[in-house]
Amino acid sequence: MEILELNLSDKIASVKLKIDNSKNDFISYNSLVLDTDNQWKRINNRAIVTAKK
Repeated sequence: MEILELNLSDKIASVKLKIDNSKNDFISYNSLVLDTDNQWKRINNRAIVTAKK
């Protein structure tokens, strides 16, 4: 797994990840929010899967 992009603004973060395996490439976009317990919670995850040639 590789972090391609990380944006942090106060209590909101977005992360773009790249995950590779032998058959596919995955790009995962995650949105997170810092809750009242000071823990990051993922509120959205969108994945794009591309088959390797």
